[in-house]
Amino acid sequence: MTLARALAPLLLAALAAAGGTALASGPVLPSMVFVSQGGFATDAPPAYAADRLGVVMAGFNGRRLFIAYRRLMGRPLTAAMMAELAKPCCEFSDTLPGAVGAWTDARKAVPDAPPLKYSDTDPHRIVDGDPYVYVLNCAPDAFRTAAAVLADRVARHGADAPAVRDWLAGQDQVFRVCSTTDAAPPADAPPDAPAWLRADRVYQQAAAALYGRRYGDAAARFTAIAADAASPWNESAPYLVARIHARAVADATDARKRMEAVEAYRAAAKRVLDDPTLADWRPDIGRLDALVAYHAEPQARARALETMLLAAPEDAVPAVEVEDLVTLARRHPNASDFTAWVAALRNPAETRDDTLARWRATGGAPWLVAALMATGASDPTVDELLAAAATVEPNSSAYASVAWHRVRLLIGIRALDEARAEVERVLTLPDLDPSSRNQFRAHGLALARSLEEFAAYAPRRALFVYYPSDEWMTPPSGVPEMEPDDTLAWRAELKAPEPHYLDTDTASVANTHLPIRRLAELARTGTLPAHVRRDLTLAAWTRAALLDDAKAARGLGAEIKAYFPALAGDLDAHAQARDGARRRFLAAFILLKLPGASPQVEPGIGYFYERDRIGAYGPRWWEGASIGEGRKDCILRCRDAAPADAPRPSFLTDADVKAAEAEAKALERHADASGTLGRTVLDWARANPGDPRVPEALHLAVRATRFVHTPTDVSRRAFQLLHRRYATSPWAAKTPFWY
Repeated sequence: MTLARALAPLLLAALAAAGGTALASGPVLPSMVFVSQGGFATDAPPAYAADRLGVVMAGFNGRRLFIAYRRLMGRPLTAAMMAELAKPCCEFSDTLPGAVGAWTDARKAVPDAPPLKYSDTDPHRIVDGDPYVYVLNCAPDAFRTAAAVLADRVARHGADAPAVRDWLAGQDQVFRVCSTTDAAPPADAPPDAPAWLRADRVYQQAAAALYGRRYGDAAARFTAIAADAASPWNESAPYLVARIHARAVADATDARKRMEAVEAYRAAAKRVLDDPTLADWRPDIGRLDALVAYHAEPQARARALETMLLAAPEDAVPAVEVEDLVTLARRHPNASDFTAWVAALRNPAETRDDTLARWRATGGAPWLVAALMATGASDPTVDELLAAAATVEPNSSAYASVAWHRVRLLIGIRALDEARAEVERVLTLPDLDPSSRNQFRAHGLALARSLEEFAAYAPRRALFVYYPSDEWMTPPSGVPEMEPDDTLAWRAELKAPEPHYLDTDTASVANTHLPIRRLAELARTGTLPAHVRRDLTLAAWTRAALLDDAKAARGLGAEIKAYFPALAGDLDAHAQARDGARRRFLAAFILLKLPGASPQVEPGIGYFYERDRIGAYGPRWWEGASIGEGRKDCILRCRDAAPADAPRPSFLTDADVKAAEAEAKALERHADASGTLGRTVLDWARANPGDPRVPEALHLAVRATRFVHTPTDVSRRAFQLLHRRYATSPWAAKTPFWY
């Protein structure tokens, strides 16, 4: 193999866009994920490792939808192949840093090589002036090959040779064009430069023209290189001319320019195929043909890809071609059966009639799943689809998806016993993936006939903790530090093989329909994990304390002492208080010590610090932030906007519902909770200056109100009283600011 053949990848830039986005400023807090909707790489293998497919969701990314489609079509895939296909495709995030590092290391061989700025090795080009959208312009092989060529030139001519230093300067300029396409190309080699440098410089200038998107200029330069028998690059040049035109096809902004580029590509490709001395390049031309067809004849390419990918062996489905097909599905939804199926899943209302027609015409599992997804309980086809769904066997790849929608429709037509039987049947399957199991448990929760059944279906296995700032996802068993003191280390349950928490449906029902009495009963249910019982008990006590329900608070306070032994004295004092003002002060004092307390049940992680630690960030319910429905005056729920996902459980009595409504209305006066708690402390402090708890309570009031969302003077007033009356108190020393 010649040097030119081996080093040709210097010019093979990536053509697939890799869009980038920026995160909003400020902390982005972790959240618990229970249902695999997005199709990210981390949660994909568990969902597909078993033979059972699980519940197919429209939110799956395109690669996972292809996995589902192929399996629903009766074409198996190995577990390893599914895991591979579920990974992000065709990006160089793993290999790019190493390639750039190889280039920067190679430069060290040249004494006093100029230092590099980030833009000197940034391989991405900004699209249309938008700094948050970019494409990869120079692939990893460009940097690796440059490193190899530099090492060769140093070995042949010496690291101190002026020509080698000139070569390095030219290559640095080539890479600057990668990110700044209007950057100047390398200057001509000096007239007295050796022949090898002059030939390399012509090649570098041609490469800069390509990376600068000057395709006509680049093609002309490489055509000249191909005609120069003395150039070490003339063997690769004809192929690179074809590649330049292929890239121009991909980059064309209108049909006329695209067809001109297609014609130029076909002519260049034919020259390579017709030249027997270029036989080694023919496979590469085949790959370029596919690229050109992708951009010039996308619908035909989609059909060809679908046929090829369905026929591929179960352990050898090419990921690049899958990515091409799913991209075409976004752009050309009617190009093939698969692209139409993806459109049906993502736009069920708009495609309903076509979906039903395709299902009736084919009887295929993909279209039965799509038809069920598009159907509501009042749809005239519901009986027909329910009958078809009932015939799907548990060993079918479609079973979980069909069964989930069958239960949904049975609930809709009030065939509740049949729906319960189906849920129980599915949950006995030993190889059901965790995400689908959580989805069926949600159905079971909606069908619960008693508080005990409700509690049995409430816990959901956490798939992972979502960290936007830490590579997007982390499995629960490997929770990283959110802060230097490892904020989540105290959560022992996260280290368990299958941590269970509450999902949003349970929290919505608890916040919308469960009065304090029922919430306390739920918290005492032994089937719930201990950490869930702790938080439910704390939520119930918080409601009781805020509403000054002394009897309920007394019983719940005795229970939460086990979770917060340091507060035992305060809780006992609250339980024993007979005076209402004293009881309300002690309630405020305790709640200000428990920033993790909330009258509402939080799904997932909720407040991720220990409940009695304030931490750097919230959310803390008493800061005055929006609660529940996104309105400041709503605590637990808004009376006129109960969550749609919180249907009233059948086991609740009318008295329960009325009590829950009354409590929610009463709690609205605590919408400005930090101000309410702080004012309670101030009132008590003025009336009872000798109470030994007052200095600490004032400190806590300042801490709670310094950074509230609503402007308040409580922090200033508590600060002034603390420093005026209790200046020698250690709590004053701990409170140097009120703003």
